[in-house]
Amino acid sequence: MVAATGDRDVTISHQYDQLEESGTLENFRRVAAGESGGFQGMWFQDTDAYKWIEAASYVLSQREDPELEAKVDEVISLIADAQQPDGYLNTYFSLVEPENRWTNLHMMHELYCAGHLIEAAVAHYRATEKETLLEVAIDVADLVDDVFGDEVEGVPGHEEIELALLKLYRVTDETRYLDLAKYFIDLRGKEDRLAWEIDNPETLGGAEYDDGEVISAARDVFTHEDGSYDGRYAQAHEPLREQETVEGHSVRAMYLFAAATDLAIETGEDELIESLERLWTNMTTKRMYVPAGSVPRRPTRGSRLTTTSETTPTPRPAPRSGASTGTSGCSNSPARRSTRTSSSGRCTTDSSPASRSTGPSFSTRTPWRATGTTTARVGSPARAVRRTRPGCSRRWANTSTASGTRRSTSISTSAVASKRRSTARASNYRRTAPSRDRTRSPSTSTPTERRCRSASASRIGPSRRR
Repeated sequence: MVAATGDRDVTISHQYDQLEESGTLENFRRVAAGESGGFQGMWFQDTDAYKWIEAASYVLSQREDPELEAKVDEVISLIADAQQPDGYLNTYFSLVEPENRWTNLHMMHELYCAGHLIEAAVAHYRATEKETLLEVAIDVADLVDDVFGDEVEGVPGHEEIELALLKLYRVTDETRYLDLAKYFIDLRGKEDRLAWEIDNPETLGGAEYDDGEVISAARDVFTHEDGSYDGRYAQAHEPLREQETVEGHSVRAMYLFAAATDLAIETGEDELIESLERLWTNMTTKRMYVPAGSVPRRPTRGSRLTTTSETTPTPRPAPRSGASTGTSGCSNSPARRSTRTSSSGRCTTDSSPASRSTGPSFSTRTPWRATGTTTARVGSPARAVRRTRPGCSRRWANTSTASGTRRSTSISTSAVASKRRSTARASNYRRTAPSRDRTRSPSTSTPTERRCRSASASRIGPSRRR
């Protein structure tokens, strides 16, 4: 235990040092100061700060560490200062190409960065109950919701924001984030702008980065040998529910499948669950080798999954297969989530056969309240026990201890009691008609009401069921 704690402390400290050395924090400082140019690092460099906050938050959820918490607060303050008045937050575009927002979805990772920001915010809020980063993330998510589906019709080239939006939905109870995640998942593989961007490089942002190498390199992974568009790299070759095999960039694929599994948990959609089970079987029987990495199609940096046929075994990995911890870790995400569902939309975490066969459907979300040593905060969704279904033995909770309020992961099923949502919130989320009305009465139980930082934070976006 001592060794593990030491390793954790060393890693978190080293990662922070790297944020300074790589210029990650300096990018935020320059944006906050209103400067331009001087961007350092990869075009998605912002995510290093967000991932560090998320990791540090997991440490803070387990123990008190005033020094670490103060350092996290300092970085969050810096990030908040760099946010634009409309909620936009991306240091590359703010410093280098402010006029080219949302013009290069397939490679420039704006939505990917936003997703990691949201994940960091949720982790930080659950660990500390502070809303400082959550406020920033909500403004970003609201801006994305305002832009996509109206001004821009498209999906991110690198998945990540989908699963983050579902986490944000579970924290805030704002259905607009559930709808937005569903919009991105459902639109992928249909006629959207990714193919158009490949054919119209002169219109795209990113030309200022490395003399346009990002844009030219994209053609190598998003086109067939004859130059025609190939969406497999971003799992955009077919709608998710029609895909038979796992293709493309392995981390992107795992982010997508994890998000789709969370969406299936929320909606109880049998077709989506069945497609995920089909893809899971293909990945674990045809796309993996012993270290649990996903095999690339050709010996480049771990980008593509193998395209072996259904009748041939997975080949040995190429010398530069790049089976990164990201790939292996991401593959665990849909695996962990899939233990909570079956083809009938039931929760299957409980080992009891009865619970697997007779558990309730996921089509209606029900809030939960813990008893005993757990502080029940049903009226504050962000601080309440993470909502799961009967039969699931693992859930997050805020547990009162002598050292403060921290998270627990082992509350038994018998220790929880349900509290039914109001009729409006207990409705099945399989909506049948889209709505473009963007006004509604303010929420009465979410962090957005308590802060009310902008009008957009208190209105619901369109239902994005197509």
